[in-house]
Amino acid sequence: MSAIFALTTGVVYVRSWSGTVSGGTLAADTIKLDSTNQDVILARGAANVLALQNSTTAQLLNIYTPGMVVTSAEKGLTVLSNTAATSSVKDQMSGRITQRGTSWTGTASKTVEFFTEVLPANAATPTATWKLGYILEGVAATYPFQVTSAGAALHSNGTSALPAFAFANTPATGIYTTNSDTNMRFSINTTPILQIDTASLGLAAGTLVAWASGAVGTVGDLFLSREAAAVLQAGLDAAGVTNQMFKGPDRITSAGVGGNLTFAGGRGFDTGLGGSLIFQTAPAAGAGVAGVLATALTIDAAKLATFVGLVDSAGYKVATEAGIDATVTTGDLVGKTITFKKGIVTGYA
Repeated sequence: MSAIFALTTGVVYVRSWSGTVSGGTLAADTIKLDSTNQDVILARGAANVLALQNSTTAQLLNIYTPGMVVTSAEKGLTVLSNTAATSSVKDQMSGRITQRGTSWTGTASKTVEFFTEVLPANAATPTATWKLGYILEGVAATYPFQVTSAGAALHSNGTSALPAFAFANTPATGIYTTNSDTNMRFSINTTPILQIDTASLGLAAGTLVAWASGAVGTVGDLFLSREAAAVLQAGLDAAGVTNQMFKGPDRITSAGVGGNLTFAGGRGFDTGLGGSLIFQTAPAAGAGVAGVLATALTIDAAKLATFVGLVDSAGYKVATEAGIDATVTTGDLVGKTITFKKGIVTGYA
């Protein structure tokens, strides 16, 4: 029998040889541990590749530390260490621990792999980042997830279709950013719905803000939405609408007045007047036709109130058309004429 081992100072060489020995067949370039079972094998898988494998692919190969105390934080199963010297300009990364598989594209087989590595950083108190990377067919690595030594978990930006933080059953719903440090977005089934940035909170067109008397997810009765450009709508359009109200706060723990509710037009600048308060209603439009809003009252910056149509106060109805006389139609002043000039009452006769 030919010799299959050669021993020099500190080195054992295994010769490429195969044949039958006591206990079984020894494949070329392999060492079988345990002469009886020969089920754990060290082998040269390829150039520069050490393979630790089972004698059959149908069985699992378990690696463990005998007598390991699992409650001890100081002990580990395996340590992959880079002990090369560092300097002020060069840190030494750990080696990568890689899990690799293959996938069929329809025309060819491609390798896919995930790996982990540790990236140190120079400092008086050194820091490090644990990185989870991905490689497709050997091209440049991407890093979808990282954990810093300070405890921050860092994720790739994601997109509206594939959010960075999503859910197993609904991977198109979650949180992402647009490659910017100024915003965070929420996507529902690939559609961007909500954006939060340093100066604003934005909602997608057609999104309702709803409140309900019950738990989250129940049907609401109070809604805010964007009806059109620069138009805020209260309530939900429906065949049977629910009336809406804006009100000030109530005083509830001590005697006193309730809170005021103030509506104001925008401030002017320099010699410009402030904006007016404009109240509109929609007269009946006819069968099958939606009503059209029309101005009923305008209060301008000069505190002039301009009404369009009749003014009714406790049964006194006055027609209001600027620059013409108006006749009282009901009440004690029936038959009396009130004179309007440019919307200002000058007297009656």
